[in-house]
Amino acid sequence: MSYVLRIPPFHEFRWQLHIVVVIQFVFFALLNVRAYAQSETASVPEARAASLQSKLQDSYDLQSETQSQFTSRFDGTFKDIDKESKKLRVGSLSIITSFTNTKISFRSSSEAQQDQTIAFDLADFRAKSTNSLPSAISALSPSSIYVNTFVKDTQYQSFTEISPARTRGIGAGASWWWNGSNAGVSYFNYSLNSNIDGQLYQSTGSGATANISAFAGPIGFYAEVKYCYSEDFTAFSNVVSRGYDAYVSGSYNQRYLPNIVLEGGFGRHEYNSVGWTNDTTYWSATLGFDVSKYIWRPVDVKSKLSPMLPTAKLFYRYLNYTDHSVAGAAPIGSQFVGLMFRTGL
Repeated sequence: MSYVLRIPPFHEFRWQLHIVVVIQFVFFALLNVRAYAQSETASVPEARAASLQSKLQDSYDLQSETQSQFTSRFDGTFKDIDKESKKLRVGSLSIITSFTNTKISFRSSSEAQQDQTIAFDLADFRAKSTNSLPSAISALSPSSIYVNTFVKDTQYQSFTEISPARTRGIGAGASWWWNGSNAGVSYFNYSLNSNIDGQLYQSTGSGATANISAFAGPIGFYAEVKYCYSEDFTAFSNVVSRGYDAYVSGSYNQRYLPNIVLEGGFGRHEYNSVGWTNDTTYWSATLGFDVSKYIWRPVDVKSKLSPMLPTAKLFYRYLNYTDHSVAGAAPIGSQFVGLMFRTGL
């Protein structure tokens, strides 16, 4: 039996290249337009020039931003994210370029990703259409939409020879903002190339995500649904996988008592290859107590960087999964009680 590595033809990726070129062209064109418009104010009377300059400043806005974010989940993972971005705003249109470096605990890899995004802010349109459109349509119209391209390099730390994996893709999405709540939907398509011990590894796939969150005083709610599909190719195998995950979280923040978090999730994942099939479903539930506020006090610091504050969480987690690829397999359950603690830097 022989296996053939399928490499998609170039024309399947040309349209992704076109989007990158268009984003770059629009970005530099808008910079040139801004420079030309500002130079024109020098040839008009001083009062009029001041008025034009004020309007230009309201219409054009070029920003640079640096962010540092730290997150922790009750499954024991910590994520450190450093992001630098530049944003050019022209009215409701925004052109954004960003570079993100991500490190995840308990994983022998790090990620560096560069994004280029075109976004449209529709908040003004929603405000103006409130009286002209039915209330239901106005409330369901998105607050913003975007399209982007991204390149992500993943560096692995392993005893085997693994070259950095490069992932290229495109994405699109929309978001909604209301008083005390927000929602979003997104879609992405990607292709990945890597080299493991001299063997070419390639993966293509797509996915979609929908989420919604709401807050009312000390109570918070978040829910998310994901679907993914991928095809992985090597010189000796071809694996097709598909699956979905659903996650819901509720929190209650108290002033003097520990913050309470309830998390639940379920999903299903299928893997199909030559002579091998796997079909697994799972569900989980977590009860957690966040006691971080007892070991640190917030201090106002005039800095764009978010400090990595100490984190302490006590939690109980139950996981149940079933392997449907095995005939007559019974569900398997596991329980875990743990304490997560991380010192701030």
